[in-house]
Amino acid sequence: VVKVPALVHVLRYGVCIVLAKVFLAAYDFPVLMRSLRLLELLLREPAVAQAVAEELHLLLPLVYSLTDSDRTLWQRAMALEFLKGVCEDEDMLPLLFVLPPPARAEGRFSQGPYVQMVDTMGRFMHQIC
Repeated sequence: VVKVPALVHVLRYGVCIVLAKVFLAAYDFPVLMRSLRLLELLLREPAVAQAVAEELHLLLPLVYSLTDSDRTLWQRAMALEFLKGVCEDEDMLPLLFVLPPPARAEGRFSQGPYVQMVDTMGRFMHQIC
C-alpha cells in the first residue's frame, strides 16, 4: 500500500471527489479528457488503486454511465476510448478483476468493477445493434 498517508488522503478527499463531480456533469471536452487520463493513472499503479479502492467503486460506474445512449457522441467516444485503454493494458485489467465488490452496495453496484465493465460494454453493443 502507499507509504505516504497524506497522499492517500489527498487522493481520497480531493482528487477522487473532483473526478466524481466531473464525471457526473461532463460538459467540457478538455476537462473530461484530462479527468479520464487522471483516472487511468490512478489505475495504472496497483498500490494507489488498492489504497483508493472504495473511491474507484464510485468513479468507475460514473465513467461507465458515460456510454449510455442519452449522452453526447463525444462523451460516449471518450468513455469507450478509456475502456479500450483499460482492456488493452495487461496490468490494469487484472486489477479491476481482483478489486472486491463494495461491502454495502446493492443492485448492479454490488458487482465488482470488472463485471460492471463487461455489462456496460454489453449494453452499449445492444444500443448500437
